[in-house]
Amino acid sequence: MTFIDEWREFQLDAFNTAKDHGFHDGDSDEPNILNLQFEQRLMLIVGEVAEAHDDHRHGCGIQDMSLDEMTGKPGGIPSELADIVIRVADLAETYGIDLALAIGYKMMYNKDREFMHGRQF
Repeated sequence: MTFIDEWREFQLDAFNTAKDHGFHDGDSDEPNILNLQFEQRLMLIVGEVAEAHDDHRHGCGIQDMSLDEMTGKPGGIPSELADIVIRVADLAETYGIDLALAIGYKMMYNKDREFMHGRQF
């Protein structure tokens, strides 16, 4: 199985899990409704980025993972990064985006880009 096949399977699984847990209730084929939901779904990704940022600000180590003993919920920066990837996969599947293909194209393009993309930091 190739990366593309594995990613497509992961993307579909992320979507189905989100759907099974109510994150697609009320989805519609009407473009104006989908556009609003698209923005909301983007903000869910931003929310996960903010949670990783908050963990870091509060002293969580970059590689530190925790497990809530009562709920079993994983926490920490690695868990928040996982949430970001899962939400991106769900978003892509929701809108029929072949993210594996897009990642492949971007990876090829980035290999030939200037050092630091021409910026000096």
